[in-house]
Amino acid sequence: MPVTLILLPGLSASRAVFAPQLSEFPDLIVPDWLPPLPGESLAGYAERFAASLTRYQPCILGGLSFGGMLAQEMASHLHPVSLVLIATIRGPDQLPRYAKFGRAFRGLIPWLPIRQLQSLTRVFEWPGIRSWFPLRRCLAQQFRIADPQLFRWSLDQILRWPAAPQVSCPVWQIHGDRDPVLPASHTTPDRLIAGGGHVLSLTHPTEVNRFLGECLSACSQ
Repeated sequence: MPVTLILLPGLSASRAVFAPQLSEFPDLIVPDWLPPLPGESLAGYAERFAASLTRYQPCILGGLSFGGMLAQEMASHLHPVSLVLIATIRGPDQLPRYAKFGRAFRGLIPWLPIRQLQSLTRVFEWPGIRSWFPLRRCLAQQFRIADPQLFRWSLDQILRWPAAPQVSCPVWQIHGDRDPVLPASHTTPDRLIAGGGHVLSLTHPTEVNRFLGECLSACSQ
């Protein structure tokens, strides 16, 4: 029976973050984000999201950044044959110091001026600057198109993430050694990509696609 590959974007990003993977794997599923319900926890959202994807079983479930964290929470409901983690971490204990420090200030998240911050990222599109900071430009592009409400909720859930989920299936993890958001030194990737930043799927598509192909082959045997 064929195995479906499902990938979740990071922190309210769009399916565009997986454009190179969608070209390489025509059957890849990148579902749209569900609007979070008022007061909904990460665990509750994961259960509801998993229920919307049961028609794709059996599957390999994965995600980039926050999408990878959510994929781990969804695993106990969707029962994937394996998990693929891209530029993400395996539990809240692997969050960098700045994120752990930010927990004390998560009450300020509803007041973050997301629209104004999104407008500021246009500086990375200025001639010259976009060629100087290609990794930051990719990150800025995804932030600029994010839904503010979903972004705030996702950021709050990262800071509230209580514990690493219990995962019973095999887990494969790929990470960039220059990730400024979730540094590779805080986690234990199976494959470390030289020069890779946080939006690894866009900046290093050949390496990510090869890794995904290997995972699909291993699960199809």
